Amino acid sequence: MAHSVLVLLLLAVSVLEGNLSEPWAALVGFDNPRFLNHAQTVALPLVAIVSADDSSKRWRQLAWATLVLGGMLLFITYGRATLLALLLGLLAGLWAFGRRGLPYARRTVPPTIVGMLLMWVCYLLWFRPAGYVIDPDQFAHVHYRDYLIGQAVKLWQTSPWLGVGPMHFSHWYNGEAAHPHDLYFQLLAEYGAPATILILLGAGRWFAASLRALRTLPEQHTNVGVGLWGALIGIAVDAAFSGNFVMPVSQLWIAMAIAMVLAMRADKRTNAAPASGIATSSTWSRARGGLPWLVVAAMLWMTVQSYREVLHSSQPTLGTSGAVHAAHGETTNPNPRFWIIGWF
Repeated sequence: MAHSVLVLLLLAVSVLEGNLSEPWAALVGFDNPRFLNHAQTVALPLVAIVSADDSSKRWRQLAWATLVLGGMLLFITYGRATLLALLLGLLAGLWAFGRRGLPYARRTVPPTIVGMLLMWVCYLLWFRPAGYVIDPDQFAHVHYRDYLIGQAVKLWQTSPWLGVGPMHFSHWYNGEAAHPHDLYFQLLAEYGAPATILILLGAGRWFAASLRALRTLPEQHTNVGVGLWGALIGIAVDAAFSGNFVMPVSQLWIAMAIAMVLAMRADKRTNAAPASGIATSSTWSRARGGLPWLVVAAMLWMTVQSYREVLHSSQPTLGTSGAVHAAHGETTNPNPRFWIIGWF
C-alpha cells in the first residue's frame, strides 16, 4: 500500500509539472514494471485474504484500499499476465471451494476493478492531456516471447536428455532477454526433458496435496484457503508468460506463499493422529544420509573447476562457439543484465 501511494504521488507531481513522458519511471524500486507485476501476482491474493476477514474492520479497510491502489497500478502498467493469473487463480479458487469461496470473491474483485476504473479516469483527465498516450496495440503484442521460446527450444534440441545446464540460456548474447520468459521452456532447455517431466510431476503432486489440505481447513479459514490456492495457481500461470521465477523480488513472494501453504499443511499434520512407525534398514538410512554430502562434494568440485578456469583466463568464457566475447563498446545494446565477460 505504501509503495502504491508513493508511486501515485510521484505521478501526480509529474502531471502538475507537465513532465509525464512515461509513468513507468515512477515505479520506485522496480526498473521494469513487470518486476512489480510479478510481485502483485502473489501479493494481491494474499491482501485479498485480509480484505475478506471480518475479525478486524481496520485491517479489512486497509486491505480494501490496497486492492484499489493495486488495481490502479495494474492498469497503468499493462499487467496482462498478472491480470490473467489473478483471474484464473480466482476461478480456480471458486472451482475448488465452491459456494464457500463466494464471500472471498465478493470482497476482493470489486476493489480491484474500482482501482482500474479510477486509473482509467486519471488517464483520461490528466495523463493523456499531459502527453502520455496508451497504445492499444501493446495489449496484443507478444514482445518477442515467441522468439525467446524458439531460442529455448533450439537450445533444448542440442541436448534433449540433460539440457544445456542452469542459467545457460544467457551464455549466448541475446539482445532481447536473458531468459525465455517461460519457466516451463526454460526448464526444458536447461535441465532436459526427463528432469523437466520429473519436476512438473513432483510439482503437480505437491499442488494436489496442498489443495486437499486447504479444502479441509476450518470454515473460518476458508478465505485463507481460497487466497492461497489462487496465489499458487496465479504463480504457475504467470510463469508461462514471464520471469517470475528468476527475479529476486518475485522469488521472495513465491517462497512466502509456498511457506504459508506448508505451514497450513504442517498444522493439519500436527492435529492429525500419529502415523505408525515404518522400519527401515540401516544400510538405506546410511545411504540416504550420505547422499546430501555427495551432492555438496560435487558442487564444491564444480566450483573449484570454474574458479581455476577463471584464474587462467583474461576474459573467462566457457569456450563454446557462439559464446559472448564482445567487449563493452562492441555491442549495440550492452544490456546491464549481461556481464561483459559473457557470463550471467
